[in-house]
Amino acid sequence: MTDSLSLSGRIAAASLLAAATMVAGCAAQQTPVAPSVRLTQHDGTTKLVGEGRLSHAPQYIEVTINVQSECHATPLAASEATDAAAARIIKVARSVIDPSNAKDGVFSRGGFSRPFHRYVHSSLTVCKGTFQQQSTIVLKSSRVASFPSRFAQLQRMILAGAMRKPADTRSASPITYATLSTPVPRLYFETRERLEQKALADALDNARKKFQAAAKVACGNTRHRVARFVERSARSGRPIPYGRSTTSSATCASALAFDAIWINKLLDVYFDVDAASCRQRS
Repeated sequence: MTDSLSLSGRIAAASLLAAATMVAGCAAQQTPVAPSVRLTQHDGTTKLVGEGRLSHAPQYIEVTINVQSECHATPLAASEATDAAAARIIKVARSVIDPSNAKDGVFSRGGFSRPFHRYVHSSLTVCKGTFQQQSTIVLKSSRVASFPSRFAQLQRMILAGAMRKPADTRSASPITYATLSTPVPRLYFETRERLEQKALADALDNARKKFQAAAKVACGNTRHRVARFVERSARSGRPIPYGRSTTSSATCASALAFDAIWINKLLDVYFDVDAASCRQRS
């Protein structure tokens, strides 16, 4: 007997065969492997998982620089020391950006002073009754290709100069130092939005092709329609672009290299299956 339930079962088995064929093809082309097929079988409805995956070269690099002053006698002294160090960093950081690109920039988020002390161990606490201040500088540069060489000057200034955090935590002398985050490759908002929409469309098309391949194996062909689809996400349910940057040494700017940024979309696509159309071709 070929009813809606058994037809879904036949398509389920055929889907596994079709998915295996697709995976083999992807491997030969060195493209990302298709996700596992998941199926729901009831009331003539079949569920397949479609994937859309696109990559794009980074459009700009973002770096966060934290400037911190500690052990200062007054809030004003901590503020002045931090502001002076931030001004020197910003001057060098501006050489990394492209002045002709309005989206490039060096942005300072300011900061505030607060009481400070440094706990060294159970019997030693230094800088009691002093103050600290922290400011954050964000650098955005579209000079991706030349970023390592331009960034080297800024790294040397911070890692090898007077702005490096002292190793001796027992010192009670006022200090001002800066720390660098790992440079992160980014996409502009409009580019990311366009890629996400394209990846969703590709995921829907991918699910359709899986269904058509499975239906052909199961019964030659069958009438169907997409009933609904739901985007998957591992976390918040929102689109999640992701990327990776690598560096072989924290002090060697020339070793920086940036991978492509990938946009990955998964859709649960539900198909309404017409069992009668399969019986006619059996």
